[in-house]
Amino acid sequence: MDAGFSEYVAGMQEEKIFGGSRAASARLARIIDQARDYYAVYLKRVTPIFGAFKTITLSVLSFILIAGAVLIAGDPGNTRLIAAVVVFVIVGPAVVNPLLELVELGSELNNLAHKLGEIEDVLDERPLPCPPASAPRAGAEVAFSDVTFSYQPASDPLRRLALDHVSFVAQEGKLTALVGPSGGGKSTVGQLVARFWDVEGGSVRIGGVDVRDMTADDLMSAVAFVFQDTYLFAQSAYDNIRMGSPATREQVEAAARAARCHDVLSALPQGYDTLLGDGGHRLSGGEAQRVAIARAILKDAPIVVLDEAMAFADAENELALREAMDELLAGRTVIMIAHRLYSICNADSIVVLDGGRVAEQGTHESLMAAEGLYAHLWHVQNESGQWSLCGEAGKGGLHG
Repeated sequence: MDAGFSEYVAGMQEEKIFGGSRAASARLARIIDQARDYYAVYLKRVTPIFGAFKTITLSVLSFILIAGAVLIAGDPGNTRLIAAVVVFVIVGPAVVNPLLELVELGSELNNLAHKLGEIEDVLDERPLPCPPASAPRAGAEVAFSDVTFSYQPASDPLRRLALDHVSFVAQEGKLTALVGPSGGGKSTVGQLVARFWDVEGGSVRIGGVDVRDMTADDLMSAVAFVFQDTYLFAQSAYDNIRMGSPATREQVEAAARAARCHDVLSALPQGYDTLLGDGGHRLSGGEAQRVAIARAILKDAPIVVLDEAMAFADAENELALREAMDELLAGRTVIMIAHRLYSICNADSIVVLDGGRVAEQGTHESLMAAEGLYAHLWHVQNESGQWSLCGEAGKGGLHG
């Protein structure tokens, strides 16, 4: 029911815009009805037992008074008996609340045991094995050799290979672009370079060394990421760029200038010390993206992975981002995941992924000459870029 309410509120705008408000309300009502029916059955089973228990425990005082009165009436001069009855009258009711809490504690312990089981399942997960020291690497070339990977376990009947025997080389100091239809495995390549997951078959090598033979610190120091969905922490702009590094304020500001976000951050109420709020909501998407680029520039890693870093930038922000990219990418090994093909025309190598496999490789010119999937995607994007909405009185349409 919590999940249903969260989804209903989070999707409220889309529900209204696309006429789904009634359907969403009906869906939420069904969830509430299911919860009500569940608790109705639960209460029917529990109420008689718990009601009887509470009736007995809460009637202790009445029982003590009646029994004490009978005993005192039989021996009215017995002061010890009278004192004992008074003590029981005082102490007896105090025993009731602990008994009731004890019953409720049993239910809480069952819930706690369930939660602890879930925590133990997480703690029982085995971390990726990491060597005590990294093997020495030669350069910053990234090579995928016959890599196979799936996000689902082998026992899953719906298992699908995200990458299926993928091989390519991102040469040192060169720009390698990954393109192709959605779901082709482009983002998975970036995840595997940073070893967020381990390959099932084949290998991913940096400078001739398998990433599995590198320590986490060495691997992370070799790779910088700029993601499509930039996340900023509810800290200052300065802390968001520095991210725990020993960089000085001058170095942070120099990275921000290179990323074309110095003016934006300086204009904030407290400048670089302004708290950006949850998710960096004080900044627009393009501004947040420039902060992410400043992070990567400050990190100064030899390998940069760009995962749709300019997907949501408007024209003005895109120009600033491109200028920032020039600063970031100079002399580095770059793997750029892109949907806008015009942004990677000058790439040294383009790898076209389709359905988890390498469909084509080459430069823009060679792939266009081959008239394969890349050429098809290029023509489709060019045609869609020329579409316009136009119409006459009472008429309208999509024209190329």
